[in-house]
Amino acid sequence: MKNNKKLGELKSKQKVDLILANPIFHTRVRILRMKWKIPPNGFILEKPIEIKTKKGVVRQHVKGKMEKWQDRLNESGKSSDFWKDLDNLRRTTLKPYKLPDRWLLFLQWYIVYGSKMPVSSPEIYLRRDDDTSEYTLWVKIDGDTTLSDIKRVWKYIKGEQKRLFDYKKRFKAMPKTQRDKRIMELSKQRLPDKEIAEQINKEFGRGLIYSDIPKIRQKYKKRHRL
Repeated sequence: MKNNKKLGELKSKQKVDLILANPIFHTRVRILRMKWKIPPNGFILEKPIEIKTKKGVVRQHVKGKMEKWQDRLNESGKSSDFWKDLDNLRRTTLKPYKLPDRWLLFLQWYIVYGSKMPVSSPEIYLRRDDDTSEYTLWVKIDGDTTLSDIKRVWKYIKGEQKRLFDYKKRFKAMPKTQRDKRIMELSKQRLPDKEIAEQINKEFGRGLIYSDIPKIRQKYKKRHRL
């Protein structure tokens, strides 16, 4: 039990090294590759082909064996079963490592390609609301997320933060509705601005001077489209 607890507290890179050194993990990987018709060492990532044109060299992507395999998997309707197998591997053989679900991408990458994919934490999501078109920024942390992990991606988080609706918008106090409304009432009585200022100061305890009255009146009209 104590060993399991220590495994769960390890950093991501340490967990990756231990998992890849575990012979039981590799046995499970071989079984899954055979079941899902993946080559013994995983698929080789296809490189784009280069085509010479009058305008220069154009790089064109061509579907490789992996993408054709992915297409067959999707068409068979068994894509969710493949991910269930990965999750089962996470919950059984790799249970001592206490891996959160973001590690499923690591397992998929290793089983399909035979190579290591960096496991990042925290996860960052920028979501757009279809109704308001406003963005929401989510930062998801897991049990093994450290302050160093957050600092490492903080520059990226700050960059995404700029897309938020209220980014660097100053808080504006609510307009002094009652005071401004009273100024408009006194103005309709054709009182001089000096008298209006004196009356408002008596009623609201504000330090207005007569030159403030025209400005407040103008803003009120603009705000209420008068």
